[in-house]
Amino acid sequence: CDFVHRAGVSPCVTGDFCSGGNWGRAGSVPTSRPMSTWDNFPQPIPGAVALIPAAGVGSRMGADIPKQYLDLNGRPVIAHAIAALARSPAIRAVHVVISADDGWWDGYDWSAWMDKAWAGKLRVWRCGGDTRAQSVANGLAAIRGEVDAADWVLVHDAARPCLADAMLASLIGTLTDDPVGGLLAVPVADTLKRADATGRVAATVPR
Repeated sequence: CDFVHRAGVSPCVTGDFCSGGNWGRAGSVPTSRPMSTWDNFPQPIPGAVALIPAAGVGSRMGADIPKQYLDLNGRPVIAHAIAALARSPAIRAVHVVISADDGWWDGYDWSAWMDKAWAGKLRVWRCGGDTRAQSVANGLAAIRGEVDAADWVLVHDAARPCLADAMLASLIGTLTDDPVGGLLAVPVADTLKRADATGRVAATVPR
């Protein structure tokens, strides 16, 4: 998930900060925790829900349909993202935010992909905004009546289908008692350079 925060805390909605796949208030980056599957995950934490902003049209992708609806192994990309969150025993609901004029969602038989993990968890809200930040903010407003102020909200992009169970378990387990929230991140493996105003390399950033 891109970000986790308390439902009762007003999140950042600044466009620049909300772009590029990382959204929300500045928080701690969780450390690794030895949880490989949900089988050894502790008792579900109270008040954890997921929010998937899915109102984008994927214009940069250059496809005929929004990228979240592109086929991946026989089902739309977003179905994989939903499943990754829904199968977590720590998450009681998965809220998907689509645009009011979305013409693709209703064209799928979502029940065909639902297993026991999805049962009763999936909710869809047609309140998406013009930007990802607006969709997240609108989604948080829409679910306000269904969450408590102390609930955790996990925000995850619809077009990110490869969220591993172990990573999600580590994120939730690490942040259960955190007062702020955090980002799911992995160490940078590639060399990272910082450029100056002229486009020349100014420094190599320590990894």
